[in-house]
Amino acid sequence: MMKINKERLQSTFEKLLTANGISGNEDETINVVLDLIKDIPLFVKENASIDETKRNLFLKLENRGGSKTPSILLSAHLDTVESTEKIKYQLKNGKYTTDGNTILGSDDKAGVAAIIECLMSIHESNKPHPEIQVAFTVEEEVGLVGAYNYDFSLITSKRGIVIDSDGKPGTIMYAGPSQYLFDVDITGVSAHAGMTPENGKSAILYASQCISKIPFGRIDHETTTNVGTIKGGKANNIVADKCHVDGEIRSHNHVKINLINDQIKSIFLDGNKTGFKVEYKSIEKYSAFELNTKTEFMMLLTSQAKKLNLDVHFKVCGGGCDANIFNNRIKNMECVNFACGMTDVHTHKESIYLSDIEKITELITSICTK
Repeated sequence: MMKINKERLQSTFEKLLTANGISGNEDETINVVLDLIKDIPLFVKENASIDETKRNLFLKLENRGGSKTPSILLSAHLDTVESTEKIKYQLKNGKYTTDGNTILGSDDKAGVAAIIECLMSIHESNKPHPEIQVAFTVEEEVGLVGAYNYDFSLITSKRGIVIDSDGKPGTIMYAGPSQYLFDVDITGVSAHAGMTPENGKSAILYASQCISKIPFGRIDHETTTNVGTIKGGKANNIVADKCHVDGEIRSHNHVKINLINDQIKSIFLDGNKTGFKVEYKSIEKYSAFELNTKTEFMMLLTSQAKKLNLDVHFKVCGGGCDANIFNNRIKNMECVNFACGMTDVHTHKESIYLSDIEKITELITSICTK
């Protein structure tokens, strides 16, 4: 089993932690990545997007030693859900945390660090390996935007690993849901709330009545819904004539997600019959995927994980990730999502063990050189 440089991996991860890269403003993180990989003989394509407006990165380490193993894609996202500009991280008893005032950013800097060390270790080993392609994406946290706009003409691999999930290394996400986003604009009638409230039609009240009727939360083992924001009104003394509602539906079942979307739409649009003006819009943000866990590629992932004494679990993911886009946009792609040990992501309690970053790095390195 190939050795990785654990001290360098730790240094790489800590350099990434201090780079601020909130979604849409990833330049600082990208510059750190480009500096870290400058001594590896990689093909590097910046702004790897269909219109070159997104600072996605594409890297390629050429096949060495005449390896006949098919190429492999590694991927992680460069952005964080919140700013880490004032981060104060600490490593105590082998676990990274912050002082509680920011997120840590292991989502997904642990994945980025693992891939960079994988490339460094493989390059230094002089061992044969297949072509390794890397897709570092931007704006993942705001709807997989970077992946959605990726220049897929650059990616020729049909096997991929995204490193972007909580859970212990050895956990393999082989399925992910579709996501529909819906937004509703409701127009009622304004009136003075104290003098003539009976002349008004409250858009906020109607929105709340609709929300109370729609299926909400966990619908079943593969379907969830949520209303995320509701905005409306002008002042306490005015019956609100405007209200806007944003929500989402997720499901692994395409028929089911469409049925629920139609049901929610019908509930809101009933207002057009009672004096309100209601506009309902929905869009499929990304599509579900489910991979066969018995393929040659899956057996490779499993065998290499077991050689590292990792407990292997195939798991269905409840959220979307860049693997959704890769599996649906690249023909015949098998792209899984690997857990890498991060916990409490998107909160200021986020943490990760250094040993888990080491394990996931060892795992992808062993897979790439098998």
